[in-house]
Amino acid sequence: MLLPMSDTAELRPPRPAYPCARPCARLRGFTLIEVLVAAFILLLMAMMVAAVVPISARGTHQSRSYTQTVLLAQRKIDQLQELTYNNVEGPTIKQGTEPIVDNGGSTTGLTPDGYRKFPFTDVEDLPKLLGPGATGEVRTRSWGGAGQGGTNGLLGVQIVVEWREGNGTVKSSYTISTVLTKMPLFN
Repeated sequence: MLLPMSDTAELRPPRPAYPCARPCARLRGFTLIEVLVAAFILLLMAMMVAAVVPISARGTHQSRSYTQTVLLAQRKIDQLQELTYNNVEGPTIKQGTEPIVDNGGSTTGLTPDGYRKFPFTDVEDLPKLLGPGATGEVRTRSWGGAGQGGTNGLLGVQIVVEWREGNGTVKSSYTISTVLTKMPLFN
């Protein structure tokens, strides 16, 4: 049975089974070149990320080392401030129950600028804390007075921590300084 056609309806020819001349022309995937370009771009991105990871890890390690060093140096300053001036002033540091420096508190010599050197590498186990080649020193020097002999009761104190490379060259160092007085500043 035939259906009546409206005035506006057009007759369309039937659609072919495949819209293009070749049946599989539009059903293809990516070309080999496209896949290779995409793989190359992905490889470049992976290489950039891989290059950043060791730099980030090294920065994290250095940051941790500096933080531990600052805390250690401040603790040394606090330990020295707990002692009386006379226990820190001379060629030995008279220590309390907790050791502050190595060698029983004896100096290991002088720096070129006249500070007495007291190592604390073993007391604090610096190679374990900061890695092999790490060393630490408390340095003290009397200031002022007649002929710079230090009779005015001021004692310069430096805490120096150094990391060394395998060949002995200094890789990094941290120094903090303070002044200890013979008389208390505040009552």
